[in-house]
Amino acid sequence: MRPILALLLLATWLGAQEPPAKPAMAAPEPQLQRPAQERGLVAVIAYNGAVNERDILTQAVPQLLRFIQTSTDLTAPLTWARMPLYDPRVADAVMVYLTGCDGQMRLDEAERRGLGDFIRGGGLVYTEEVYASVSGQTPLAASGIAGTPFDRQIKALLRDPLVLGGQGELWQRLPKKHPLYSAYFSLLDGPPLVGVGNGNARSLEGLEYRGRLAVIFSDLNLSYYWATPDAEGRDSSMRLGTNAVVLGLTYRMAGLPLPTRR
Repeated sequence: MRPILALLLLATWLGAQEPPAKPAMAAPEPQLQRPAQERGLVAVIAYNGAVNERDILTQAVPQLLRFIQTSTDLTAPLTWARMPLYDPRVADAVMVYLTGCDGQMRLDEAERRGLGDFIRGGGLVYTEEVYASVSGQTPLAASGIAGTPFDRQIKALLRDPLVLGGQGELWQRLPKKHPLYSAYFSLLDGPPLVGVGNGNARSLEGLEYRGRLAVIFSDLNLSYYWATPDAEGRDSSMRLGTNAVVLGLTYRMAGLPLPTRR
């Protein structure tokens, strides 16, 4: 019996020395991935209530980017796409392009939040009241007038609590020495006024966020000239548009030099 008892005691002792079982490993939580950044994207904003060739001049941004490609030494891969403000691609865009005429702009909570997130995330918004040609004629009679319905809609949108709140009320006219006018082309006289006619608007307006120009508002209908290849006085409007895109690129490059052929 003693040998058997000894063996039982030895087995009990060895069992006590086995390492404790490893705890079951928890499955890793899935990580939400943001879409890959689209470098050089200009987001042309579509919204409920917008009418093509009235509230959105569909050729304005494509023609502007073509001008930048052929008339500057920039090598940034600029592209454009039409999308709503809640599209995840908006977050990384170089510039948001938001226009209207006499349509009622209806933006839901997700769209307003998307615009606010874009601005607070370092983006530049170019917004403009646009007018298309009527029977092939330049729309000078309607352009260049401040205080229009679209003007009021944009300013109400920017002061929405989901966008900029109280900071969206701090509009200021951009002086001729503003960095926008020398971001690439030198525009010593400020914004081109080729589309103003007898209107009362003579300058661009802007909103700053944390010390940088975050929103540009135009009553000058420059988009008409971007979209219309044979418009008289088009080049100066194209240069202003180029400067806006370059300013947005500068924000996204975060201090790095712009890619050029130089």
